[in-house]
Amino acid sequence: MQGETTGRREWTIAGGCRPWALALLLAFAGCPAGDDDDDSAPGDDDTADDDTGEPADGRVGQVRLFHWQVDSEFGDVRSVVSMWGIYDAPFPGEALGVVSMEAWEVVAEAGDCVYIDRIDPGLCEPPCPGGEICDHGGECVPLPSLQPAGTLTVDGLRESVVLEPDDLGYYHLEGSPGFPLFDADATVTLTAAGGATAGFQVEVGAVEDLASAVPCELQLAAGQPLEVSWEPGNGAATVRWEMFTFMHAGNGPMLRCVTGDDGQLTVAAELVDLYLADRTGFETYELARFRAGAAGVGDGRSVALEVASIRTCFHLPQ
Repeated sequence: MQGETTGRREWTIAGGCRPWALALLLAFAGCPAGDDDDDSAPGDDDTADDDTGEPADGRVGQVRLFHWQVDSEFGDVRSVVSMWGIYDAPFPGEALGVVSMEAWEVVAEAGDCVYIDRIDPGLCEPPCPGGEICDHGGECVPLPSLQPAGTLTVDGLRESVVLEPDDLGYYHLEGSPGFPLFDADATVTLTAAGGATAGFQVEVGAVEDLASAVPCELQLAAGQPLEVSWEPGNGAATVRWEMFTFMHAGNGPMLRCVTGDDGQLTVAAELVDLYLADRTGFETYELARFRAGAAGVGDGRSVALEVASIRTCFHLPQ
């Protein structure tokens, strides 16, 4: 769909069938397809419930395990285990790696990339009662509630990781994970003992660490495509390239691309132009090599596991 402007395709906290685009948020349009995700498509980062480009309306939780390297003055290398919670309904921010109450729209898509923006929240009169929130359409909708699945155990790492839910249902890791967290040829298995959400298991292959640093000084020019390159891996993983117009994900518009791990990606000029129009002095660039899978937990819902190597540049004005 090279160069197509898609208009308002929405992803909202209210759930339901909302058309929206591509393999990110990442491939989209329609209702969840159940538990048939085989993760075989090059652009599948498991924000979709199958490999046809359908939206991850059923995603209710996500565990992310990654080696993270910062390629800027904040330079650091560490292992990260990220898990917010498991809910009884989709929580859009989980697919972005953050818990947020925003709805998002695809502004445009081209090739392997989409440009998305937040939709302003609505104003409900009278104000919504407890347990509900005002959506962008001005309607009160139920807040998803935490439904933990008991103890989560991650095996296949250098050292197994155990996550326990607190009294509210959020998951916490005791201590800090060692580095490296996993070997490139490992098979990582997430097992849930079961609780308010039934037990489940999902298995994902690990990835090679990214050998190429993220360029902090991107040369962006109006009307010109952006070429992104990296040292390719063995072909078993997928690569995600993200450009956030603000320092932190979720604060503003963003560009996201998902492609095969062949070492080369072209961001179309029309998407570069959209990014430039929203660009700030405090932006973030991020490259991730990842593999992902999901386990069905009933009623069209699923919990995802992602194993990744991520390199980030926090770009500040000089």
